[in-house]
Amino acid sequence: MSVDERPTMSISFLKVLDVYGKFIKYNKLRSKLILSQLYCRNNQTKLHTESRWEERLGLESNFKWQHIWKNGLDSYASIKAKNFQWKFLYNAIFTEHRLSLMGLSNGLCILCKTHHENLIHLFCDCEKVKPFWEEANRIINRALNAIGYPSVTFSAQNIALGYNPHKFSNVINTLIFETKWYIWKYRNDTKFSIRPLQIQSFVFFLKADLKNIFSHKCHGEESNEIFQYIKDGI
Repeated sequence: MSVDERPTMSISFLKVLDVYGKFIKYNKLRSKLILSQLYCRNNQTKLHTESRWEERLGLESNFKWQHIWKNGLDSYASIKAKNFQWKFLYNAIFTEHRLSLMGLSNGLCILCKTHHENLIHLFCDCEKVKPFWEEANRIINRALNAIGYPSVTFSAQNIALGYNPHKFSNVINTLIFETKWYIWKYRNDTKFSIRPLQIQSFVFFLKADLKNIFSHKCHGEESNEIFQYIKDGI
């Protein structure tokens, strides 16, 4: 629905559930509607950020971006993870590389302290975040194999933009977006905390959140056997 088509009446009377089955407060609901508009891409003009990602990832100039923008809305990820994915697509994440352009950092990765910390390095290539992706791969592939589907792997393109096309894209992208959000939290904890937590703690928190999301999906209207396999595999 476009901004012009949206009803102008108050939405305070609506009763909307989040992915955890809890009612969304009015002020939170408004932020969700705003988020849906940020993800909406009806204009055919290519965005600058789309061209940047095509250059970074070596994509064709006729790459189908409409699926990428829908990934954020269609996934079952938390609002924080969806919001983070939107910022990621718009290159609005303050990595050390971006801070170095402002003269505020030496540009080195906070986690490995060896390579330049840009988006691709931090979320895809850094050895320190491998445990996150190994766990996410284990969870989704165990579930896919259990229902007769082949395993998937997360390339840099999948991690950056989402996984398409696939029958269970919404499920796979939920794992990808939640994992990226926890990598960012782990990175910031390492940078700013006096006593940063070990990576195992963040992997544990990630699994707990994923289990919560898919436990509620098991009892929802969209219930599917893959939700149960994911929940049982965490």
